[in-house]
Amino acid sequence: MSMERAGGLALAVGAIAYIALMSVHPSHAGGNPQFGPFTLSGIVHATALTVKPILVFGFFAFSRWLSLERPLVALGFSFYALAALFTMLAGTMSGLMFPYMVAAAHAPGGDVESIRLLAQYTTWLNRSFAQVHYDFVSVAILIWSIAWQPKTPYGWGARALGFVVGLGVLGWQFSGTMNLEARQGALIVTAAQGVWTLCAAAALLSARKGE
Repeated sequence: MSMERAGGLALAVGAIAYIALMSVHPSHAGGNPQFGPFTLSGIVHATALTVKPILVFGFFAFSRWLSLERPLVALGFSFYALAALFTMLAGTMSGLMFPYMVAAAHAPGGDVESIRLLAQYTTWLNRSFAQVHYDFVSVAILIWSIAWQPKTPYGWGARALGFVVGLGVLGWQFSGTMNLEARQGALIVTAAQGVWTLCAAAALLSARKGE
């Protein structure tokens, strides 16, 4: 299997998985269903942590296809790699740290008020990391769209979509009206960025150099 095909498959799987995960992601204000020993939040975040390296590989292959020797392409990949780090920090806090805090709060003699404050702080950090993640992914998409040198109508369309998605998400963020709650603003942004990722996946799977 070629690097382009492997990268395209990685991007396709990652994009679809992230949209699906965000569509069932429990909200901070809502409940957290239990499935045997696992919570829905734990399942969602563990899966997301597993999928993110697959997406990083996919975008590495995409950047390599665009030519990593070009500074703009390498810069785009740098933004995406850092975005991946921030979202993994967010997922670790929500999926791994939060359950320990809940267990500590219900333990005999637990300092419920202190744990509640720590949980609130963790939620703020989670949302801050998620915000940086979405911003950095948008910047990466913008940079890649600038660096993309298409030779077909499909390539021009994907490039134009990159500008719309990147500028649209950043504009919404800077307007101060974005709500990054799960299944609300976060789902919209994830879906928009996911659609562009699927376009990048299709370009790789077509294996037409410099499309």
